[in-house]
Amino acid sequence: FFFKQKTAYEIRNCDWSSDVCSSDLQMLGVKAILLAPVVHNTWGAYQGYGAGDFNQIDPHWGGLPDLRALIDAAHARGIYVFIDMVVNHCSDLIDSADAGFPAFRLSPEYTPRWKPEVGSVRHEPPFDTFDKFYMHGNMENWDDQTQAELGDYPGLDSIRTELPQVRQDFITIYRALIAATDCDGFRADTARHVEMGFWDVFLPGIASGTTGFGKTNFLIFAEATKGTDPDLGVYTQSNRFNSAINFPLRGSIDSVFLNNGDTGQLSYHMLPAQRTNYAARARYQLVNFLDNHDSPRYAGLLNHNPDRLKLALTYLYTTLDIPYLYYGTEQGFDGLGDPDNREDMFAGLWEFGPSLGDNFDYTNPLFVHVRKLNLLRAALAPLRRGGYLERWSTYNATGGAGLYVFSRTNAADEVVIALNTTNTTQNISNIPVGYAKIGRAHV
Repeated sequence: FFFKQKTAYEIRNCDWSSDVCSSDLQMLGVKAILLAPVVHNTWGAYQGYGAGDFNQIDPHWGGLPDLRALIDAAHARGIYVFIDMVVNHCSDLIDSADAGFPAFRLSPEYTPRWKPEVGSVRHEPPFDTFDKFYMHGNMENWDDQTQAELGDYPGLDSIRTELPQVRQDFITIYRALIAATDCDGFRADTARHVEMGFWDVFLPGIASGTTGFGKTNFLIFAEATKGTDPDLGVYTQSNRFNSAINFPLRGSIDSVFLNNGDTGQLSYHMLPAQRTNYAARARYQLVNFLDNHDSPRYAGLLNHNPDRLKLALTYLYTTLDIPYLYYGTEQGFDGLGDPDNREDMFAGLWEFGPSLGDNFDYTNPLFVHVRKLNLLRAALAPLRRGGYLERWSTYNATGGAGLYVFSRTNAADEVVIALNTTNTTQNISNIPVGYAKIGRAHV
């Protein structure tokens, strides 16, 4: 499956009015980008999650012609384009005068009304009637799957995705978006907040449509915030999603690179027994990440230690699956909580610390490191499609930093990666490898 060898790069606050961004991406060596939601937002929400009209492109993308020109230009440069897709919710135009609202209530549902303060503003068709929205109030216990599916995100209206008509509406909407933009895949936002029955209808509906557009490898990866492989794997079983954001691995990455945990934790999610939790077509194209727009940036969490960040990035780019880089990481952006982790790349309105000014610096050591990792992935086939073998890990009963050595192999070649998570030189000998040494590259 060709996306397995790609590298994803998330785009949010970038100025597409010039060619700077595309040149930056080419120089960095990425092969795919993820755009924030592109549908029209009621109040012009910069992040794109407050949709008001799913059938229009938001003006901040320049409209459909400019968005299509962007995607065509990316394709001309050998870069695939993904779009963040939302079905769970839209902008906040509905509330209730019932007592208790907006506290979560399973039954009976609250009586809906258009919020008095929005005046004549309404959701656009096909979501312009109350019957297409849940009215249970806000989620209060986010670990309760019932509330996660039926409750509102605070400040957003929850769409009644259990309705057959709503499911067909979204199939129509997103088929049309693929046809209009020629995008190559979707990130399915808040997938765990939508009942599985929706995905069992929607995903085959999209798949049957994409083949008509000549897209036989259309990738849809789920943002389902599940911390274990069995829980996340369900989203790929039974021909559901063909990929998912790898939250279980992220937990181990944090333990090792942020908290100096035992390095052997990195191998747990690579074991064949863990991989069988995922459908065969998904298990080797999960999406691995250090940070994203919903989490504090790694540079900030690591107290601006560039060597430590390089170490984590090296693991991200050399382990199994698809490495996913949040924009600005290659420039040392360090914002912590939302919205501080959503700095702009250009000399604009939301910037501080390392994000001040124009941030397309090809000489930044982090940029150089990520470029080197991308070039290594392009040059070394085992890093894209090879198997995974742990060669050495440090373990002790109380935890602690140490060495981690693993191989990526195919029938002809082996790449050995050695990581040292301590602050001192470490030596190890007699690590078995499958091939005679023919060369060494240092990153």
